[in-house]
Amino acid sequence: MTASDSLNTSFPERATPQGADATVLRQLLNQETLIRMSLEKNVHVLMKDMVSLKDSMLSLQSEMAGIRQIAKDGIADSKEKIEGLKSELQGLKETEEYLEERLVEQNKTGLNLFERLTKFKNEMNGFQTDIQTSLAQNNKNTSEVLSDIKVQVRLLSTSLMGLDQHVKQLDQTVPTRLEENYKVVSSQMSNISANILEKTNDSLHSLKSEIAETKYDQLKLSAAILSLEWFRNNISSGLIDSKAPMVVAFTAGVTESKRALAYGGTSHQTGTNMAVFSLRRGDKVWVKYHSGQGFYTDSTPITSFTGFMIS
Repeated sequence: MTASDSLNTSFPERATPQGADATVLRQLLNQETLIRMSLEKNVHVLMKDMVSLKDSMLSLQSEMAGIRQIAKDGIADSKEKIEGLKSELQGLKETEEYLEERLVEQNKTGLNLFERLTKFKNEMNGFQTDIQTSLAQNNKNTSEVLSDIKVQVRLLSTSLMGLDQHVKQLDQTVPTRLEENYKVVSSQMSNISANILEKTNDSLHSLKSEIAETKYDQLKLSAAILSLEWFRNNISSGLIDSKAPMVVAFTAGVTESKRALAYGGTSHQTGTNMAVFSLRRGDKVWVKYHSGQGFYTDSTPITSFTGFMIS
């Protein structure tokens, strides 16, 4: 650029419209540049603020989650406490109802006593009225009789005052005595209930022990009982063959509706029908018949022959 050009860009611009426009344009460009720079600064600041805001939001969300969890736990604990308080309140209501019932009973008892005392006072008042009537009638008698009656009335008044004091003392001590008697009866009932429960438990334990022993004895007995199928036997001949060494008790009997099968004489009556043998393997046991080939039978068997192991 020459000197003439520089002169054209400085002084002549003030005189021509083009120079004025260029100056305005330059100022606008400078302002735009400044605005852009300030906008960039503001954008950077805004970005930093956004990043910090995001961090704050994340921390706030984590804190909110913790607060929610704490609130949930607190609500659960509060619900449990409320349920416990409800159960306690129900127990207190039941206790209150029981105490109200007992109070009603005590009030009834107190009313009965009060009615008795009132009746007694009325009787005493009637008695005193009768005495006064008698005194009024006896005033017509001689002075000596009147003086004696006055002495008796004074004595009776003293007795009535003592009785009145005694009645007042009873009125004061009746609730205390009722409460003491109630405590004594409650303690006795608790002891009786505990004794009954203890005796019931002892009876149940002893009964269970006896049942267990009975079952054990039944098992031992059932294990010792043997049927004829365990032996090699022949029902038609009555022959029993032992499979192993053992001690066996054999019985022969009459399976009749009566205890004995007899026709009249002693020769036809049954004798001893049990025998105990110590058998070895292969030993044979049989019943000797008076006659015939096997047990005496009719439409159903009449005689039987069996055994059970002892040891």
